[in-house]
Amino acid sequence: MAQRVFLIQMPKGELERAARAIVGDAGERRELAVQMARSSALHLRRVTVSEMVVQAAERDGATSEAWDFARNCMPYLIAATRAEAMSTGLRTIEGLREVSQLEDFFVSEARALGMSVGNVEREKFVEPEAATVSNWICEQLDKAADLRERALAPRSEESDPIADYAISTWIWLGNVFARTLPTFWQGRNRWLWARGRCTSFD
Repeated sequence: MAQRVFLIQMPKGELERAARAIVGDAGERRELAVQMARSSALHLRRVTVSEMVVQAAERDGATSEAWDFARNCMPYLIAATRAEAMSTGLRTIEGLREVSQLEDFFVSEARALGMSVGNVEREKFVEPEAATVSNWICEQLDKAADLRERALAPRSEESDPIADYAISTWIWLGNVFARTLPTFWQGRNRWLWARGRCTSFD
């Protein structure tokens, strides 16, 4: 069974806006989704390039415990294992905007972990379009709004829509923030990659 536990940077302001959108109307949820998709574009580019380099490295080389940690637990591929060095790496990535810059950085991190990076399949790693991201975010918010309406409606003793609403909304919001902000992953089965293709927003 997949373990999916995040240490998520969840800004209070955006969390409050998401809560207001859930209790608001569909237009508010759509507006928030578009704004979040726009603000997450650089992060998604960094994740995409990181995964591209990871897949190229794993295609030809045996992995190690250090590689598995860097590959599965960090927001991006970072070779550092101490907090200060991790923070330095994250700050460096924050200053990189171009795909070529990001690729060079992640290739150097892979080599620092003893991996060689051969053929990078750039055509398979395409940044998700803003419309795709915003539609996916809006879907999560709409599902939460629908469950909220059910929780407020009269119910039978056999059902517990309040618990369903609380638990499901927590999961959906966690997924939204984990995909749009730097996230430290504690577990396995990284969410971005499945069956050889990017599935962040399936």
